[in-house]
Amino acid sequence: MFESYLQPFIIMLSIPLGLIGVSLSLWVFKKPISLGVWIGLMILAGIVVNSAIVMVEKMNIYKHEKGGNILKNVLYTPKTYFSEIIMTVITSLLGILPLIFNPDETATMWRTLGITIFFGLLVSTILILIIVPLAYLSIEKFSLKIKSFSYRVYPEHITVP
Repeated sequence: MFESYLQPFIIMLSIPLGLIGVSLSLWVFKKPISLGVWIGLMILAGIVVNSAIVMVEKMNIYKHEKGGNILKNVLYTPKTYFSEIIMTVITSLLGILPLIFNPDETATMWRTLGITIFFGLLVSTILILIIVPLAYLSIEKFSLKIKSFSYRVYPEHITVP
């Protein structure tokens, strides 16, 4: 699925981005870390990783279809698949709203779970659209430098069509 061993690190980079939104939301709403927060973090990790996988996979597909400049590929992909990611996130956020606005007093765990997922997903989506392409670009440039170094050191591995 991925072209290098470094690309899964781009996807794993997206998980801490969700923690930023969770931390801010718990601080703003003055909620303690509870069981609902821990369950919400696990759910959030799965959703956030899905968005990052879609982004990296689309960048790989576009790179193979169009070829050429890596920077152009990285800039083109978020614009092209922006609506796909945003629609998925909006449906998830709308599905979480009843958990947050449940007026029942016994719904405390569900409320913290909803706040965790909602704000973590909101912040991480915004950051994923910026950070994942930048990380992809830096890893692609790094792998090109490694390949060029490898070709200088071991010229017999160069294949000529």
